[in-house]
Amino acid sequence: MLFDGKDLTQWTQTARGVFFSAARDCFPAARLAPRRNNRLMKLLLLAVALPMFAADPAGFQMWTSSELQTRANALKLNEYQQGVDRMENWGNHAVILERLEGATPAEAHETMADLFVVTSGETMLTVGGIIVDPVNTTAGEIRGKSINGGVTKKLAAGDIVHIPARMPHRLSVEAGKVCTYLVFKVRME
Repeated sequence: MLFDGKDLTQWTQTARGVFFSAARDCFPAARLAPRRNNRLMKLLLLAVALPMFAADPAGFQMWTSSELQTRANALKLNEYQQGVDRMENWGNHAVILERLEGATPAEAHETMADLFVVTSGETMLTVGGIIVDPVNTTAGEIRGKSINGGVTKKLAAGDIVHIPARMPHRLSVEAGKVCTYLVFKVRME
């Protein structure tokens, strides 16, 4: 339906009247002074509309699944055919997005527990046992070539794994396959 100038003006006035009438019914104070009515209604509208444009609360962060997929696809792979995106660190916990097309070194963290959430693909996780040729790479971090002993578990999209601090672990993916996962690091003091 097309409006000419007269019809559009009439429609606007009618809509405005309905809105202010409904507001007067809901808010008796709006009936007190017709001049104050416009100011009160503008403040009410602003109070209702403002939260829709407000920024996220401090400390809140969100990543959509499409953002995670885009970030994972953009990762450059290191010598282990592993891409790492240290997305955020909040002091006592952090989140890392990883894409794996090979095998990680064996590792154990002195004070950090890992919580893995597989987002796509499949990987083999070896946990427990003893790290072969261990080296302290940074404070509280031990890495090595592989794991002697331990238990191997197959992980697929949707699986969640908790690895406590000091437990050796290593991930590997079959040749030609890709696995993406989130690692939530939690300081265990």
